[in-house]
Amino acid sequence: MRTLLRIAAFLMFPVMIVGVIECADALVCLYMVEVAGAVPGEPMYVDDLAPTPAQALVELSVGLSTVMAAAAAHWALRRKLAKIK
Repeated sequence: MRTLLRIAAFLMFPVMIVGVIECADALVCLYMVEVAGAVPGEPMYVDDLAPTPAQALVELSVGLSTVMAAAAAHWALRRKLAKIK
């Protein structure tokens, strides 16, 4: 049981990293649309269209939610491990 909880707690770190990468990508898209003047629907990269500001904010909120959920799960698993000792 302890080994399984330790593995699950450790696996929350890659999930947090994925959420941070998603947040970074959403911030770049939001910057390109709001500041750099990319028109939503126009090619921003070679094969990628510029999102609307709402789409970029949704991506940002999904990334932040992923980071927060993984951090909360890691915290809960570590507390459960501390009680088992």
